[in-house]
Amino acid sequence: MIHVREAADEDAEDMTEVQNAIHRAGLRPGPVEAALVRGRYLIGDYRVACTVAEQQRRVIAFQSLVLAWPENP
Repeated sequence: MIHVREAADEDAEDMTEVQNAIHRAGLRPGPVEAALVRGRYLIGDYRVACTVAEQQRRVIAFQSLVLAWPENP
């Protein structure tokens, strides 16, 4: 069963793996590190909300809502 909840700091490593799996599939320009995930999705100044989907206590997907910011890649 999949459980959806608000993302927390301890999810950063799993969220990083989600992003890097997308990169390995050729759908993201480069890999990311946990520090980037934390700064952009979990504690960033432009963060609105971030939720994770977890299965067997492991994050398998996430969705982030942020405000646009200058130089947003």
